[in-house]
Amino acid sequence: MNKAVVDASVAIKWVVTEPYSDNAACLLAEGTRLLAPGHWTAEVATTLWAKSAIYGAMTRPQAIERMAWIAGLAIEVTPLDHLILAATHLAFELRATAYDTLYLALAEQSGCALVTADRRLYDKAKASARCGELIAWVGDLSPPAAAASSA
Repeated sequence: MNKAVVDASVAIKWVVTEPYSDNAACLLAEGTRLLAPGHWTAEVATTLWAKSAIYGAMTRPQAIERMAWIAGLAIEVTPLDHLILAATHLAFELRATAYDTLYLALAEQSGCALVTADRRLYDKAKASARCGELIAWVGDLSPPAAAASSA
């Protein structure tokens, strides 16, 4: 994959071992050009905070360290004002939040797929004539080890 929009659900898998973490890692290992809307780091920070403060899955310093690592990635960020109108239309069309449809609006604008691990968003977008080709399930990506062993 040459270029992809990534959402917070994929970014979390880069720093927390979860199902499909290896699949998400291939986006970094393959040097894919990554894009995200301006709010993506706030969503990642909120998830890391919850994993630490609410669920106790990591310490506060671990959450902050992981957020700092993610913030340092070379991800091209598109300002929300460039996406919000299209995202609002998509939110009504898909009955989804604007937080989620901002990623789809960017995928549509950029001519590439949104890679997600958000099953609800994936199912809604996949069922849409407008967005069905704009979305990719993170589990369908080949993990780096699998890609290397098949070469």
